[in-house]
Amino acid sequence: MSEKQLLEAYTGLRDGAVLEVMLVDWPHPSEPVAVWHRFRSWKHGPTAAQLERARQQVLISKKYFFRCRLCLELTNTGHRYGKDVCSGCATQHFGVVY
Repeated sequence: MSEKQLLEAYTGLRDGAVLEVMLVDWPHPSEPVAVWHRFRSWKHGPTAAQLERARQQVLISKKYFFRCRLCLELTNTGHRYGKDVCSGCATQHFGVVY
């Protein structure tokens, strides 16, 4: 996924003033759940520049995204296998079944 696609898929502006980031949680092995976290809020809503700057900060936050050491793709931390491998590479290279 491109950075733009990641931001479209995993961020949202709630009530016009709260930037939220979605993490994928796995309460059961075959049932992912979207959990939204407040990243930043503005009293009267952000300007376009403020919103873009905040969204770029989301991408570099290790709480929300990581770069897989095998495919080098930036990925939501909810799709991590171990410390630094994405779930796609875990399946392809290590035979992990989800």
